[in-house]
Amino acid sequence: MIQPGLLGIEGFCRFLEYFVGRGLEGAMVELKAEQLLSALNSIREKSGIPPPTPSPQHQAAFEIAPHEEAIDASVPSTPKTQQHCVGFIFPCGLDYPWGLHDKITFPWSVHLDRGVITLRSHACAGQPASGRTMCASCSGLSSETSMEGILDRAEHGIPASANYAYYGVAGLTELLRRKSQQLQELRLKGMNTARKLLVQARSLSDYKRLVRAIGSGVAQNVDRLIRVALRQGRGVRGVLRLHDEAARGVYHPKDYTEEDDLRGILNWKMGGNRLADFAHRALGLPSRTTLRNRLTVPPITPSPGIPQVAEVAQNVEACFKGLKDALTDRKAVHAILMFDELATEKRIRWDDKTNNFLGVCRQHGHRVSLQFNNEDDLEELFRALDSTVPTQAVHHAGEATVAAVGVLSSDTRLYAARPILISGDCKKETGAEHAANVIRPTIDGVNSKKDLHNLRIVSIESDGESRRGSAFIDLTFVRKLSPESPIHPHLKDLPLINLWVGEDDLTPGKDPKHVFKRGRNRFLRKSGTQVMGVYISPAIIRTHLQSVQHSFQHINSVLNPKDKQDVKLAFELLKDIWSLPLVFENSRPGFISTRTALHTAGTLFLHLLFPYICVDLSLSEQLEHLSAAAHLTLNVYFCVAKAKVDDPEGNFWLVLLGTDRLEQLFGILHTMIGNDSNLDLLQLVERITGTTECANIFAKYPHWDRPPRRLSLPALKRDATELPDKVDHIRPPSWHGSTAVRDVTLLTCWNRGRRTLEAELPHIVSALQSLDADAASNPDIDILSPHGTLITKVNIDADDNEDDDEPDTEDSTTTHSLAHDIEDAVMEEEEREALATPVVSHSIDISTDRLRRVADIERFSRVEPTGIAEFDSAFGAPSILISEPIVTLVRFDDKLFVCVGEVTDIFVDSQSVDQVALDTLLERATTISFQILRLAAATIEDDPSLKHDWVSGSRIKAIHSAPGRLVLPIDPALSTRIPAKPCYLLDSSTLRAFGVRLLELNTKSTNKSIPKFTPTESFPYRESHGLACFVCENEDESTLFPTDPHVCGYCSPSVPLDTAHPQLVLSHIGAHILYDPAIDRSTEPCGLCGRPASLCFLFLKRSSSRSNALTIDLKASHGCPNLIKRFSIGTASKSTTSSPCSNAPMKCPICTKKDPAVWRYNMKAHLIRHHPDVQPSRHADLWTLSNEEMSGMKLIWDKRQERKVTRKYRSTLKISAAHSSKLAFVNETGMDAQEENEDSSESEPSSPELSPVMAPTLNEGTETNLSAIEELDEFPLSLMISTQQPIEESVAEPQESQTELQDIEMIDSAPPDVYFLLNQRRFDSPALRLT
Repeated sequence: MIQPGLLGIEGFCRFLEYFVGRGLEGAMVELKAEQLLSALNSIREKSGIPPPTPSPQHQAAFEIAPHEEAIDASVPSTPKTQQHCVGFIFPCGLDYPWGLHDKITFPWSVHLDRGVITLRSHACAGQPASGRTMCASCSGLSSETSMEGILDRAEHGIPASANYAYYGVAGLTELLRRKSQQLQELRLKGMNTARKLLVQARSLSDYKRLVRAIGSGVAQNVDRLIRVALRQGRGVRGVLRLHDEAARGVYHPKDYTEEDDLRGILNWKMGGNRLADFAHRALGLPSRTTLRNRLTVPPITPSPGIPQVAEVAQNVEACFKGLKDALTDRKAVHAILMFDELATEKRIRWDDKTNNFLGVCRQHGHRVSLQFNNEDDLEELFRALDSTVPTQAVHHAGEATVAAVGVLSSDTRLYAARPILISGDCKKETGAEHAANVIRPTIDGVNSKKDLHNLRIVSIESDGESRRGSAFIDLTFVRKLSPESPIHPHLKDLPLINLWVGEDDLTPGKDPKHVFKRGRNRFLRKSGTQVMGVYISPAIIRTHLQSVQHSFQHINSVLNPKDKQDVKLAFELLKDIWSLPLVFENSRPGFISTRTALHTAGTLFLHLLFPYICVDLSLSEQLEHLSAAAHLTLNVYFCVAKAKVDDPEGNFWLVLLGTDRLEQLFGILHTMIGNDSNLDLLQLVERITGTTECANIFAKYPHWDRPPRRLSLPALKRDATELPDKVDHIRPPSWHGSTAVRDVTLLTCWNRGRRTLEAELPHIVSALQSLDADAASNPDIDILSPHGTLITKVNIDADDNEDDDEPDTEDSTTTHSLAHDIEDAVMEEEEREALATPVVSHSIDISTDRLRRVADIERFSRVEPTGIAEFDSAFGAPSILISEPIVTLVRFDDKLFVCVGEVTDIFVDSQSVDQVALDTLLERATTISFQILRLAAATIEDDPSLKHDWVSGSRIKAIHSAPGRLVLPIDPALSTRIPAKPCYLLDSSTLRAFGVRLLELNTKSTNKSIPKFTPTESFPYRESHGLACFVCENEDESTLFPTDPHVCGYCSPSVPLDTAHPQLVLSHIGAHILYDPAIDRSTEPCGLCGRPASLCFLFLKRSSSRSNALTIDLKASHGCPNLIKRFSIGTASKSTTSSPCSNAPMKCPICTKKDPAVWRYNMKAHLIRHHPDVQPSRHADLWTLSNEEMSGMKLIWDKRQERKVTRKYRSTLKISAAHSSKLAFVNETGMDAQEENEDSSESEPSSPELSPVMAPTLNEGTETNLSAIEELDEFPLSLMISTQQPIEESVAEPQESQTELQDIEMIDSAPPDVYFLLNQRRFDSPALRLT
């Protein structure tokens, strides 16, 4: 039966669609389908249903057949008469895109009949092709492009981005279902989001509450509270609850971090127990009980007497026991031993931990028991402290010697200095005793614990103390470096290297900061210093700094002599000096020579300082700089060589050498106790370990520390620009350059440094080459033995002291003048007036010293901005300047000579000034310091006009001072034969005239102030025959120097008193006081003249220098005819074998400060006479004399009439009468020239070649005469800066020393044209006679 519906035709179509879609070929069902269609057409024709025809207006019209009743298949069909095209059956059913017909015009129409979609081509013929059910047009629809796209999308799916028109009914239904699902999901998400926002808003409110609670500040250490709450898993509300409890004080968080512990330790150790308790209660830091468990440095044991090796070893074990893991897991660790002193209170303390008395000097502590067993031990100790018997006396320890180990490592745990020795000191040890008592036990104690710390001591370091320097020499100059030493191959080829070492190749080192400070202090000394024979004084430095436009404020700051320990000021001054440019044009010869000398010194300090402050330098570059400086290099080179041997892959930090880390501990110690007091020895022991803890903390957290400005050097980049201020202390982590020792070749660095120096200072090349030649012939010559003898074995000058605190003293080469005699009194009066000045302004830089700050005194001494002494002329007047040429007088034996010099300093009322008016020169308060200029014969190259016969050369090293009255400024012509080195031109007649004028200006008061000298090859000036020129003589030949009128009034015959030697005067008068029956001791006779105290009044005062020693108050003292204005009271009060007299003025302990001083020999009589209510025995130590002193004074009394027989010095100096000032007198009286020549010929040999009044003329065309003379002042660089040598007041008989013989050999090798200039000492000697 054929019927519509799912059980009929529609179901059959779906059946076909299902199987065709799964691969059923159409040919298999085509015949059956055609038969079915034929049957259907027959039924349609019988029913009268017309065939479908497409609408011509709309090709997409749909024709849906009505539902017909089921046709009984049994009804016989009509015979087939005609077939129709059935069209293209769409195989995908409901996936047909109906909506595309509104957008696209297709070449077919769509018919839907009972769920079957049929497509008929608009060109359908109506009749199927032969044997087919469709016409060719309908059959071709399957190959249409549009149909292929529709079928492809129906089969594979429609892209999500396609328009809705491409979807069929099923697709649209699925889209609608998905959209509904998405809407449902969005509704659910919205609900969830709303819920979450509500929760977040509530949480946000809680966090806002927490922020407000934290900001309220009602609870401390909130970070610690939050850290505890998070560890407990609490939320924000839990944190708030804890915060509320902490605010109420019922909860205290205890979760301390490492930084909390370290902050607590800093507060405790630097501020004491009170501050630690405050920090715990107020700031919530750990308590002291907790902090004790955090300490890493154990306490050390002090040495009450001479240090023992066992004591040092015990301290070493305590210091490094906790660091064993950091030291033993690597190769040998290098370290240095640092020694320094710290001032302590003179107080005896009992140490309950060791049961020992502390505060006694180690040198004499063995004389008593330092252990406290009973009360007798204590009484015996104080009896020894009060004893005046030298062999029984024990002294308080005024200083503490501290030794510390400094590990050469960048590890912050090992960086700080670790003290291992504390010992009391009274500063009476010699260098040898110091080496045996202190340094040697310390070294042995450290080495005895090598298995614990794995350290190797490569160097022993100290500051500039002279005693320790002597001890270092004894320990480190033991032998020369052995060829078997591992470091010998690295050092043996370095030219001029000194290879003296101690045990284990130990070498000494000096703290570089002390070297820099000492360099500045030498430039600031009143006595000045010399560089290459040129005198440098603060006034000269001021002049050169002003010439390069430095401000007066800056100059006053860097030249401030009050603070000798300021490292920053030392750097600023040295930097200014090395930055001075060289000048050669439009400048005075004296100015050029001083600028060259300053440039030489500045170059030296540049190479010394730059390696320690330029953080961009590599280790090789640092060594090159130090090699160029020729100082501090030996120890550094030895240390680097040891590092290359022991740890070739390691690093070496130059900044770790020296005692800087030990001084950091001292700085922390002073911070603990305050800057206005010292600690005693027990306090030092108890706090020294705390300073190590603090130093370790600051090494780990350097941003917590701010070192004192005056103790810090600035860090520089390679271009010499300073790094930011936050870099206060240069440590290994702040160093940018390579410090690897494997990249260093010591020989290369040594040679490159030498070439650098020669390039920068070409004028010393000849001196260095001469030193090389000497070293080639003498193996004993090296950098520390320029003359074949170690400089450590040569006695240093009296004023060449390493102590930075040494006060400025009068230069021994200067002559006495009234200005210098009243210098101390003037300074004291000025200081008293300054302290009394009320506070009027705060616009100045206030002093950092507490006492001076209270009085509003400036930090730096105010100096007149112009540096010019005041004088009456308001419009200016002719002046004399520093570095200007002058003419003055000098004295040899009983003769005066004219000399030409250059001004090195000007003093007016003891104050240094830059220039002074000529009118002021006549005042007694004016003194001129100068250096004598050498004079040589002028050649035609020097003076083409032949008007001058003398040309100036270099300066003679010695510094002299003359009263301004005897100084005449000159303005000589200049010789520019050497453009870079102009010279003065002078003639003999002018110099003779100057001699006459100076004799007229000389008076009795200035006669004693004329400087004395010892003849040399260069002075007095010589003419061609070696005769001394320009002697000043009176016309009547009267003596210029009367004898000293000071005589003893008690001796008969009278005995002259040598006031030049104050100790001899005191001894002679003291012998009269003790043993002369003619002297009534109850009258308290004066120790200088023997007259009663009612006639001689002597007052004392404290020196304004750092020594604070007692001196004579010259302003207040009066009456004594033998008042010696300058002698050391400290020296006079000491009785020695050679000088037994100890009769020195002292203050009476009972009298007021306004009363005069009392001589020691009169103290007992003074107490009996003026203080009868006081028992003299209470002050027996002031007047009791030892038996040795009494015996020595008795011997002086017995020999009081004996005069010391001195061999009269017979001067061999021959005088040129033609150059004498008498010649000027003769010319003035009208003597003709013929008589003058006759007198001259009687006193000196004739010379047909030279005029008797002209200086010798050297060979023309030669330029070696002046340079040869100047070469006499050239020295190796290591000896360039030397201290002024004192000039002896008395001239001894000349003897040919080894040095003189060497000079004679040099004269023999001189060229003939300079022979006359050099051959002056032994002109008549056959060995020196010109052939």
